[in-house]
Amino acid sequence: MAELVRTPAVLAGYACGRSLACCARPWRAVLQPGEADTIAQLLAVAADPGLTPQQWQDSLVNRPPAVVLRQPDGVCSWLDEDQPGCRIQRAAGLAAMPKACQNFPRSVVATPLGIEIAWTLACPTAAGIVARRPASWQWQPVANSPYPPARQVGDRVAVSRVADWQFGEVMVLREQWWRRLAHPDGLVQTLWAMVNSPLHPHASPLPDDSAIAAQLAPAWTSAQVGPVSEALGRLRDTGPQHRDQLRQYWAAWMAPAGGRVVRDQLDTHRHVLACHAALGLQHAGVHDGGAVGEGIIAAARQTVAAARAMAALATTPQPVRDGLVAAAHWARG
Repeated sequence: MAELVRTPAVLAGYACGRSLACCARPWRAVLQPGEADTIAQLLAVAADPGLTPQQWQDSLVNRPPAVVLRQPDGVCSWLDEDQPGCRIQRAAGLAAMPKACQNFPRSVVATPLGIEIAWTLACPTAAGIVARRPASWQWQPVANSPYPPARQVGDRVAVSRVADWQFGEVMVLREQWWRRLAHPDGLVQTLWAMVNSPLHPHASPLPDDSAIAAQLAPAWTSAQVGPVSEALGRLRDTGPQHRDQLRQYWAAWMAPAGGRVVRDQLDTHRHVLACHAALGLQHAGVHDGGAVGEGIIAAARQTVAAARAMAALATTPQPVRDGLVAAAHWARG
């Protein structure tokens, strides 16, 4: 019997839009142990004279404990920009690509209940789907998934630095939060509760604007803004004028956001942002490798970061999609 594979329904129909954003800084493909040799063998069998195992080995950089792909001029050396796509995939198929490249923007893990696929909205194609058609949380089974798990989650999962729960208990906790997020009219209150009581998804008092500003919308650091600017600057469909404007947004991102601004954005885009929070919540402790409680807090704060980015990008061609992209890269800072 085939192992159960499931994914959030909102992105079940995802298909690569070849934005190529994942083939350049600030993303970099990190190889898993043994992958370099396996890919070299597959390229040798492919017998493409323009793509040899030696060229593959020359494209690798050893940065202990990891091996990464070179990015001359900030772009992967295997990217073909004239015929948008990966030359390795074209020569030897999907299985010859590093798992990090095969799976992106997916996070694929094996759990006691089957294989879970989660998503990062750092991919503009995935972010665009959520921006156009946000949906309440729902699982959807996946048939014949070609994407291999990159890690395995055991029967017990850390929920804090001092406690761990059964995986089934973590599933119950996530389901409780997803039920709250299914009512986006209470999004501010839900995000507030996710930050202040991540392991106890009960109702909490509605915070005032000053509390929202202090807890949910602190100033961004330069380490967070840097990846955001780099990522948005590489979006091809917004043009050079948009890229030139990015430096003007730094001041807006670096300053603390007012509570009223955050509340207004969360209300205006509540369906998109509730969907965003639900997708982020899936990662907590299961896909991010950290403690569940910290992951729930991170999902809430990343959702508020998306709301802030949408406000800063309001005059750009696709502010909602780009706000989701920005928040995903903000989390990497």
